[in-house]
Amino acid sequence: MLVLGLTLVVLSISIAQALSTSSCERAANSSKDSRVWWDPKTKRCTPDLCDGVKLADIPDVSGYLPNALACQMELYDADRIRGCFEGKHVVLLGDSTMSETVHDLVLLVSGLANWPDQVNTYVYNATRQGRAYSEIWIPYKGLKPPHGLKIEFFGNHRNMTVSAPTLGLTITHRFTGHVDLKENMMGLDTFFHRDFQREFRCLTDPQPGQGCQKRRPDMLVVNSGLHDIKTAIPKFAMNMRALAQRLKTISQKGTTVAWRGNNLLPHTHGMDVISRHYIESEGLKFVDTRGIMEYFKADIATGCCTDLTKTGGAHIGAIAKFHNESSRLTVSSMVTQGILQALCNKPKRSAPVSNAL
Repeated sequence: MLVLGLTLVVLSISIAQALSTSSCERAANSSKDSRVWWDPKTKRCTPDLCDGVKLADIPDVSGYLPNALACQMELYDADRIRGCFEGKHVVLLGDSTMSETVHDLVLLVSGLANWPDQVNTYVYNATRQGRAYSEIWIPYKGLKPPHGLKIEFFGNHRNMTVSAPTLGLTITHRFTGHVDLKENMMGLDTFFHRDFQREFRCLTDPQPGQGCQKRRPDMLVVNSGLHDIKTAIPKFAMNMRALAQRLKTISQKGTTVAWRGNNLLPHTHGMDVISRHYIESEGLKFVDTRGIMEYFKADIATGCCTDLTKTGGAHIGAIAKFHNESSRLTVSSMVTQGILQALCNKPKRSAPVSNAL
């Protein structure tokens, strides 16, 4: 009887899981469209796979989002990201692909994606900041400065700080491709360089008396790989193991930590395997960038994406648009959605699974 009872319980759980996971798939399969669109008249997605999210808030996604990916991800529009980020201090450490994430977040929080011309203007201005310091203001819900979003650029735009006083939100991005903002190709070694140690502590684990900002980050996103091309794999693995341990210590003090995987570039594949292993071994969150990008490889011809598998496709967002104004922010937007799912920690569906790893 006990075995029969347990069997019935397991069977009922399996049926419930099958029903909950297949409802989106059934809607997707029954639709004549293989991509999700935002219908401005009904103010809903077609097919209706967005769980109430306003897809128009996510730059360049309407008409390009594959049904299968929509069924696997928890999407965040302007209202949802504001709810998640309100009162938060977010730190992002990584290469120039991480700066594209910052631009995605700015566009989401501001809701600017509803006005494509303004998106183009922002991307044009934000990727052409060539001075030691400059700033841009974006209105927030129609409010003018100082109530909007303030984006500050440091070191020829390699470092950025986003402030949203109305939300009590601060986003800090530090370029870690090299300890020197004018240089490249140091990668993970940056995190262990003596000239970066104090700054790293101040950004992630500030202590009294260090002269740092007083606030510990609520959320931390890190990545590396694009600038590790000159690093031998054994050394990369050693550095990755040590950094994952440090990130674990930071997470134990209350910071939500996520690692952003690399774009679909040949030399970063092995690095992603190593990074994922050590990050997940420490109980931290790995954002499968490659897994998300795989869904768009077949869409290159549609105009949504540049070739995602070549070195020329190192950038997939605002910087790609800087080099080619016809580029869309589609893929970068969806990678950022994956990061938000990791940070906001309320996934209703399983994360994308990559065939590449």
